[in-house]
Amino acid sequence: MRFRGKRDDQRGVALFLTVFALLLLSGIAIAMLYSSDTETTISVNYRDKQAAIFGALAGLQEARDRIHPLTGDLGPGTNLSSGGLHIVPTALPSSSAANVLYIINPASGETVAPWDPTNKYFDTELCQDSYFVNNLGVTAGTPGTPCPATSASVPAGTAWYSWYDNSQKQTKSGATGTGAAAVLETAYQLKDSGGNKIPLKYKWVRIHLKADNMTPVTVGTGTGQQLCWNGSHEQQIPAGYHPDCTPPPGGVTNITVTAAGSGYTSAPTVTITGGGGSGATATASIAALPTGITSVTLTNPGAGYTTVPATTVTPTDGNGSGAVVNAALNNTVPVQSVSWTSSKPACYPIGGSPSISFNPSGATASAAMTGNTCVYAFTASGSCTSRDVTATVTASNGTGTVAFSGSVSAGNNKKADGSYTPTNPGNYSTVPTTFSVASPCSSVTITPTYGIQISTINVTAGGAYQAGNTPTVSLSGVSPVGGTPSATAALSGAASPGPVVSLTIPIGGNGSGYTANPTLTISPPCSPLSSCSGTQATGTASINPSNGVSGIHVTNAGSGYSQSSPPTVTISGGGGSGATAVATVGAGGSYQGQVYLLTALAVTPSGARAMLQAETAVNYDQFTLGLGGALTLVGPTPTFGTPNSNPFQIIGTDCPTCAPAPAGCSTTAVPPKDAIGIYDPTNATDPSAVQTVIGDLAKPNNYIGANSAPDVHNANLGTMTAGDLNSVVSSIASIATYTYSSNPSSIYTGSAANPAIDVVYGDYSMGPTTGYGILVVTGTLTISGNYSWNGLILVIGSGASVMNGGGSGQITGGIFIANTAGGTINSPTANWNGGGGNGVQYDHCWADDMLAKVPYTPVISPKGLQVVSLRTLVY
Repeated sequence: MRFRGKRDDQRGVALFLTVFALLLLSGIAIAMLYSSDTETTISVNYRDKQAAIFGALAGLQEARDRIHPLTGDLGPGTNLSSGGLHIVPTALPSSSAANVLYIINPASGETVAPWDPTNKYFDTELCQDSYFVNNLGVTAGTPGTPCPATSASVPAGTAWYSWYDNSQKQTKSGATGTGAAAVLETAYQLKDSGGNKIPLKYKWVRIHLKADNMTPVTVGTGTGQQLCWNGSHEQQIPAGYHPDCTPPPGGVTNITVTAAGSGYTSAPTVTITGGGGSGATATASIAALPTGITSVTLTNPGAGYTTVPATTVTPTDGNGSGAVVNAALNNTVPVQSVSWTSSKPACYPIGGSPSISFNPSGATASAAMTGNTCVYAFTASGSCTSRDVTATVTASNGTGTVAFSGSVSAGNNKKADGSYTPTNPGNYSTVPTTFSVASPCSSVTITPTYGIQISTINVTAGGAYQAGNTPTVSLSGVSPVGGTPSATAALSGAASPGPVVSLTIPIGGNGSGYTANPTLTISPPCSPLSSCSGTQATGTASINPSNGVSGIHVTNAGSGYSQSSPPTVTISGGGGSGATAVATVGAGGSYQGQVYLLTALAVTPSGARAMLQAETAVNYDQFTLGLGGALTLVGPTPTFGTPNSNPFQIIGTDCPTCAPAPAGCSTTAVPPKDAIGIYDPTNATDPSAVQTVIGDLAKPNNYIGANSAPDVHNANLGTMTAGDLNSVVSSIASIATYTYSSNPSSIYTGSAANPAIDVVYGDYSMGPTTGYGILVVTGTLTISGNYSWNGLILVIGSGASVMNGGGSGQITGGIFIANTAGGTINSPTANWNGGGGNGVQYDHCWADDMLAKVPYTPVISPKGLQVVSLRTLVY
C-alpha cells in the first residue's frame, strides 16, 4: 500500500499548467492563422478593386484616343488615310437619334448590353444624370444608390443609343468595322505569350456630348445646353455657334482687288451684297496702274551707224519690264541670196512650184525646180494574204541621198487597191522604178507618180533693207509631200554710215508693269564712241497711265456673312470700268472645342466593380504670328552676316512717324522691341545662338531697342511649327493683291494710302524701289541698292535673305525670317553685305498693323483631347 506524499500534489498542478499552456499556444496559433487569412483576403480584394479601377481608367483612355477628330478611328479620322467610322455623337443625347455611343468589350461568351436593365452590366449611373431625367424621360434615381434595373432607368425605345463591339469590331447595325478601325483597334488589345488577345478589364464606355447639367456641378444656368471648351474652361455654347462649337458666320475682314480696271477719274462706289449677312461697307482707292510703254520719240538721230543699233528700255523706279524698241537707219542693202534650209526632201507635183515671199516685203525670188527626183504619190493594186494589215513599201534601182518609204493597207476584203502618199518621197538623181511590198502583201503591184523638188531659190529683186534687219522668207502656194521647206535670206554689201531715222514698238513689244516713263538707251555707232566720227542717237519712251482701283478698305465688317459663300462685291461709277474684287469673311467669334462626357464600367472576374467618369474636350491650336524684334530670326543656330557701316542700324524702338502711317493707325508709340529677336522652338532660351549673332556684329552699338546695345535676345513667340508658318503664307496669299512665281522682274509696290500684299513663290531680287505693305518671299530674298520698304517683309520657306548695302533706304516696319524647308524649322540666314545707311526701323503701324490684316483659321490640335476632369462614381 502506497501512501500519497506531498510531491504528488505538486505533480497535478504541473500537469494542469502544462495543459493550459498548450491550449493557450493553440489558441494563439489559430488566431494567427485566422488573422493571416483575413489579411490575405483583404489584400486580394484590394488588388481586385485596383484592377477594376485601372480597367475603367483604361476604358476612358481608349475612348479618349478613339474619338479624336483627327486620329480617332471612331470619329472623322481626318488624318487617317482611310478615314474614321463617323459614329462618334455630334449632338446632345436625344430620344430620336443615336447620340449616345457605347463601346462594349465583352469577354468570350458573355453579353454586354448596358442599355438593357436585365443585363449583368446595366448602366446604373444613367438615372443620376439630370439631363437624361429632364430631357429623355428617365426616372430620377436616389442619390448615392445605383439605378434600379427597370425600364424607367433608361430612355424608352432603342433609337437613343448605338454601340460598337470592341472585341468583334462591329457597330450596332452589325457591319464589321474595316479600314482604320480594324487597324487601330488592335493597338488597344493586350496579348499573352502565345499571341492570344487578352481583353481589357472594362466592360463598356458611354460616350456623348456634355450638357451643362450632366454632372453634380452645373455650368451656367444648368438648363440642358451644350457645353464648349474655350481653351481654359467649359461654357455654355455661345449664341449662333454650331454644334461642333465653331463660330457662326462673321464680318467681312478683307476685300481683295482681282482686276484693277481702268479709266477711273474718281473713287468708284463699292457695294457688298448677299452672303447671308448685312452691314458691311467699304471704300475704294484709285491709283495709276502699271502699264506698258505706248510711244517712243527719237530726240537725236545721231550719225555714223552702219548697222541697226540695239535699244534698251530701263525702268526708272524699278517697276516694269519686257518693252522692245526697234531702230531703223536710212542706209539700206538688198537681199543677195536665199538658201533652202529644209531638212526634209519636199516633193512637189510635176508642173508645180512654191511662191516665195519676204517679210518685210521688197525683195522677190523664184524657185528653180529639178526634174523627176522624188515619188509624189503611188497607187497599189492587188490583194494581201491577211485582212486588216499594213505593209511597208520600199524602192530599188534608184540612186539618191534620201530613200523613198511608204506603206499600203488592206481592209477586211484583203485588197490593198488605192492611192497612197509616201511617208518620205526620197531625193534621187535617178528615180526608182522597182518597188517591193513586204509580207503579207508581197504580191501587191506599186505604180509611182514622180515629182519635182527645189533646186535653188533665185533672187529676182533684192529690195532695200536696213542693215541688220534681214527679212524672213516664206514658201507657200503648192503643198509638197514630205514637209514644207524653209529658207533664209542673206543681205549683201556694206551700208554707208548714216543716222537713225525712226524708233518703233513692234507688236507685243510694249512690256508691262511700268509706273513711270522708263529710260530709253540707243547703242552708240561704235565703241568707244571716240574711235569714230559718229554721234550717238537718243530717244525717250513714254507710258500712258490710266487709273485703276488699287485697293478697297473695309470701313464696317458687318456680321452674319457666310465664309463658304462670301458676299458679292460690286464696283461702280468713278468714270472707269473693269474693276472686280472678292470678299474674305472672318469667323464671328473664336473657335471652341466640343466637350465629351465619358463614363466607363470595369468588372473583374471575381466581381469587383469600378465606374469612372471623365470630361474631355477638343483643343484648337490658336497660333498667332508675332514679331520678336525689328529683325526676327526663327530657327536654331541662325546665320547673320553683319554689315560694316557706321550709318547702318537695326532699331527696335517704335517710330510710327518715321514713314507715312497707313490709314487708321495711331501714331502713339508702343513699347520697344529688341533690335534682333531670336526664337528657336526647340530651345527657346538657347543662349549660344544669341552669343553667336552678337559675336558676328561689326558695330554692336548700332543694334538698339528694348535693352542696352547690342540688343540681341531670345524672343518668346509661343509654340509654332513649320506647318503653322507655312499656313501663314497661305493665309496671306488668300488676300494678296498679287501673287508671283519665282524671280518676277517686278512687283506691285503699293502706296502709303493703298499698301500692297505681295506673295512671291520662289526667289525675288528687289531694288532699287520703294514699297508699302506686306511682302512674302518663300525662296531667297535679295535686296540691293537704294531700296525702301514700309511694312512687313516675311521670308518664310527657304528662310534666306541677302541684303546688298551701299544705299540710303531702309525697311520701316519689320523683317521676319524662318526656314521651314522640308516641313521642319531649320536654321535661317540673313546676310548683309556692304555698307550704306540701309537698315531696319521698327514701326508698329507698318509691322503689327500689317500683321493684323492676315486672316488665320485655328486648326484642331493633333495632341490628345484635353482632360477637364476625372472622378470615381459610386454606382
